[in-house]
Amino acid sequence: MKLKILLIIIPLVYIWGCTVLGSKEWYEGYGRPALLKKAAFDLDCPESKLRDQALSGYFTIGVSGCGKKASYKYIDTIGWMTNTISK
Repeated sequence: MKLKILLIIIPLVYIWGCTVLGSKEWYEGYGRPALLKKAAFDLDCPESKLRDQALSGYFTIGVSGCGKKASYKYIDTIGWMTNTISK
């Protein structure tokens, strides 16, 4: 009986996690503030001057501002990682 319950619950939790993590709502509420803080430091540009756009869902984001561009990829349990920076 316990095995049947686990076989039902585990896939449901996995599917829920995949739809929430990486969704637009997740990005705007949780992911974006952390990304813009990191990008402001990386690009040496105030957060208020940064513009972001989804490149591949909400796991890969392009950020531009102050004449510079960067792309970031979100890695679960690690956070935002700089993919490329161009000036």
